[in-house]
Amino acid sequence: MDHDFKVVTMDKSILNRYLDLPMPKDMCLLEYIWVDGTGMRLRCKQMEVEKTPESPEDCPPWAVCGYGTDQADGEEEEMYLKPVRLYQDPFERANHKLVLCLAIHKSGNPAKANYRVQCKEAMEAAASEKPWFTFEQEYYIVDPETNKPLGWPRQGNAPTMGPSYCSIGAGKENGREIARAHYRACRYAGIKLSGLNQELAWGQWEYQCGITEGIQAADDLWMSRYILERVAAEFGYKISLDPKPIILEINGMGLHCNFSTKSTRDERVGKFGLEIINQYIKKLEANHMAHLKVYDGNGGEDNKLRLSGIFIDTVKYDQFKSGVAARNVSIRIPKTTYQNGFGYLEDRRPASNADPYLVCEAMVRTCVLGR
Repeated sequence: MDHDFKVVTMDKSILNRYLDLPMPKDMCLLEYIWVDGTGMRLRCKQMEVEKTPESPEDCPPWAVCGYGTDQADGEEEEMYLKPVRLYQDPFERANHKLVLCLAIHKSGNPAKANYRVQCKEAMEAAASEKPWFTFEQEYYIVDPETNKPLGWPRQGNAPTMGPSYCSIGAGKENGREIARAHYRACRYAGIKLSGLNQELAWGQWEYQCGITEGIQAADDLWMSRYILERVAAEFGYKISLDPKPIILEINGMGLHCNFSTKSTRDERVGKFGLEIINQYIKKLEANHMAHLKVYDGNGGEDNKLRLSGIFIDTVKYDQFKSGVAARNVSIRIPKTTYQNGFGYLEDRRPASNADPYLVCEAMVRTCVLGR
């Protein structure tokens, strides 16, 4: 978890006095958002323009200091933000926009830890198969006073896992206000979410982002993470995507990836779609370690702690296993997919802090394009 800074929550009623001030009708605020050099953190800066953009191409490029974001390239300190997708701004509202950007150097090459270009290339090459993704993003809400997940005691460890899972009621659930606010903010922004639930550990939640096709799936997940950080800060809390933030006999956190293509969704008689899924699983097994190298925001080390094989929902890091309706596997075939003979598979290996661009690219290159 991030112990570097103290979370300071200010009186929002004072801010509201200024947010209620009338603004020029032609004013539009653009919040430029991009992935920094760590590959795990997001940065943002705000610009005012006179006309509301209708597409990313309508947004001007913007220079930014690469040293401040760990993205400077040698003597080239300055880099540029290239807008790639627009969202409605749930914080400023009205006609204001969130602008997802690709950080690039003067040469036009992506800056450090920006993998969108290569992911987009893979998606375009596989466009005929219409790859669909749904991400199951797990996260901890962290109490800034204790640097422990929300609801954990100041002294000692968390309560037993299990009672908090999908729970309701005081003393059983923690953080529902943040989870609900985040969900509605994402939907307002134009991000397709499909559900949320409290997870096995106290203060641990999950939301499902998708079903979305191609590069937009990764774009939407990054923006949903940005919104989650902003919403939690409004309540005075932090967010952790660390896959194993606490070294205890307690579940880690994943970014399960539900994946399907036009072929796996084929409903023809003879379970044709399921046959394609089984072919994909063989390819995924052959490329198991290559996937694991990009399935963790820290190069795989944190994911090793999570994928211990100890818990009912994980299998050992270096072991590949698949199964129907099973949780202690690398790849799960949902029961409905097995019964229907078509549908999707679930890759349970990505860590909660994995880069969705890398996950999407790996799935498409292995299953559809071949490595």
